[in-house]
Amino acid sequence: MNPKLLLSKMEEKEVKIFDYLAVIVKWRHLFVINFLIVSVITAIISLIMPKWYRATAVILPSKESDMESFNLAALAANLPISGLGLNLGTSQLTNFVAILKSRTVRQTIAERFQLQRIYDQEDIEKTLQEMDDNIDFIIGKEGQIVIEVLDKSPQRSADMANSFVVLLDSINTKFKLTRARNHRILVERRFTENIEALHEAEQKLKMFQEKYGVIDIPEQTKAAITGAADLQAMIYMTEVELGIKEKYLRSDHAEVLELKAKLDQLKRKLGELQTGTLHENTNGTAGTSSIFIPFNAVPDLGLQYARLYRDMVVQNKLYEVIFQMYEQAKIQESKDTPTIQVLDAAQLPLRKSKPKRTFLVLGGGLISFFITALYVFTREFLSRLENSGSVKAMQWQWIREQIHADWSRIRRR
Repeated sequence: MNPKLLLSKMEEKEVKIFDYLAVIVKWRHLFVINFLIVSVITAIISLIMPKWYRATAVILPSKESDMESFNLAALAANLPISGLGLNLGTSQLTNFVAILKSRTVRQTIAERFQLQRIYDQEDIEKTLQEMDDNIDFIIGKEGQIVIEVLDKSPQRSADMANSFVVLLDSINTKFKLTRARNHRILVERRFTENIEALHEAEQKLKMFQEKYGVIDIPEQTKAAITGAADLQAMIYMTEVELGIKEKYLRSDHAEVLELKAKLDQLKRKLGELQTGTLHENTNGTAGTSSIFIPFNAVPDLGLQYARLYRDMVVQNKLYEVIFQMYEQAKIQESKDTPTIQVLDAAQLPLRKSKPKRTFLVLGGGLISFFITALYVFTREFLSRLENSGSVKAMQWQWIREQIHADWSRIRRR
């Protein structure tokens, strides 16, 4: 670009900037007066506006074990094959927030604190809508739930926040006890079935021993039986847990799907252990691909004994596990402990949350500045246009006359 042309454009920009500055200086008194008037009016309005106070309560899910935190892996810890990747723990945070947002909780709070009268609403629906604008439930990064309540009364805001905590614990405790009772009934039925099956297995083994005498089974076969018993116990526990989850979760829930996948995996492992994969040894005899001898490789009489022995071991394993589950279910049903931990109870707020008086005053002053600037520059532009004597000036004069004429007719009417 030509240096002279560039210099010329820069000078034009400087001239325009000085023109704008000159207009501002010319009308500086109007700017200051409008700024002060608007700021004072905004300050007065902010003083008249009602004060709102924010109370906050912070809670955590209780560490006490309940049906939501029931962990199958804990009971399977004593089994040699435990730790097959089972992880059934789940967070209760989203469940807690869902309870807090439920209509039951919100309407109970609204009725307890007479919010329909305080909000001056004609029905409960509009009361709940306005109430929703003044409450908030936030899940923190550290696993806590923050309950925030905004109200014109500092005492009422604190009381409402604490009431949400009490209602949450009450409702969740009822849910927990209901699930615990259903769980105990289910486990009790399976426990009775297990005792009958154990007695039957012991009786069959005793009759076999009396008829054929005791057979000495090789150590590898015993290991296979023990491993199969452990797997069968895991399958049994998984089926019990799946039955419990299906009582109160949808069939497409993530936990139900995960349990079904684990159950299929355990059944496949049990099938592999029972049948094995036979191969030919170098000496021409049959062998297996693992340290466990599959049951179909045991002589016929030994196989009968192995199956009877296995059934008895499985039922014994199941008895140990189901007995623990049954005792735990009875304990859970009798518990009435809090389901949440209160980290911070809501305290009486000492400072208002809104209106933000400083923000309102500064915002009003800035708005007045821009409106005044728009008025001043528009007026300067039209004044220069009228004095220019151009075609546009004549057009503007005609527009003014038409507007004035219309306004005169309106006033005469």
